[in-house]
Amino acid sequence: MLMNQMVRILIALPWVHPNSTLLLIGNVTVGIIALFFVILFLIYSDGNKRLQVGLVVLLELILVVVLTLVVLTLLHSTRRRSLAVGIIGNVTSIMVYASAISVMVSTPHI
Repeated sequence: MLMNQMVRILIALPWVHPNSTLLLIGNVTVGIIALFFVILFLIYSDGNKRLQVGLVVLLELILVVVLTLVVLTLLHSTRRRSLAVGIIGNVTSIMVYASAISVMVSTPHI
């Protein structure tokens, strides 16, 4: 969810999609909420899980930074930037919902 929101924030930046101030405000707000959930998990989890989640968050941050650099340097129009980041944002959204469904499917029924 955090990576999805970071990509959605990237979509709403004026260099990628101009005139999207409301979209940026909404995505930053949800991103802060997602970051709050991750911080709560890190505070209340044991050492092994904390390390695993911390590494995943670090990997996600690196991926979003690389995506940002690639999009801003290789794609020279806002239309192409919006399309590329939008497709990646849709893929991350599908991953968020698919992960929740996979947990529900793998949980044994009572």
